[in-house]
Amino acid sequence: MSQTLSDKLAAFKAAFIQRAPEQIRQVIQQANDDLRAYGALDRSVKVGDQLAAFELPNQDGAIIRSDDLLARGPLVLSFFRGVWCPYCNLELEALGEIAGDLRALGANLVVISPQNAAKAAESRVKNRLDVDVLVDSGCDYAAKLGVSFTLPEHIQTIYRGFNIDLPTYNANGDWRLPVPTRLIVMPTGRVVYAEIDVDYTNRPEPAATLAALKRELAAIQR
Repeated sequence: MSQTLSDKLAAFKAAFIQRAPEQIRQVIQQANDDLRAYGALDRSVKVGDQLAAFELPNQDGAIIRSDDLLARGPLVLSFFRGVWCPYCNLELEALGEIAGDLRALGANLVVISPQNAAKAAESRVKNRLDVDVLVDSGCDYAAKLGVSFTLPEHIQTIYRGFNIDLPTYNANGDWRLPVPTRLIVMPTGRVVYAEIDVDYTNRPEPAATLAALKRELAAIQR
């Protein structure tokens, strides 16, 4: 039996916990707890909302418009942090495995991050994706959906200790990140599915997203 995305994420997290100093683990966990306490998700996009339109460049610099995508069918959006994030890479690889199933249902999948075009292209190759990786410079679009934040300075220091200097990855050289988010949007622009978690080690199963889309399409046909 093949491993689920949750299995792979849990295994990577367990290995990290085993080798990381206790102080670093506590600081990272506290940062997640602080985001929850701040109510980061209180202002996030919800099921029933109309999706804010976007016009974002892809990995090749071509402008991708949400209106054009929705004119062709449902849209699955997934926000991730960057190619430097192993949890994101596991998620993108898993999403790539269902991209064909989504297309068979008439849906488009796009993934979005604040990283620059070169890193977006790297994410696409690294994770064997045949979908667009969009560049959300400064997390401006993620902010419209209420799913972005600036990494606190003490966490920036920890990241630098792991040789992760986000300004060298991000399109506008800052420390802003999206909260990992996955949405299903129907052609009307209505959000019918939203999975958002400030704990970046958690990601929804692609199979659950696929099943949710099938349910929505079946409901329309009844």
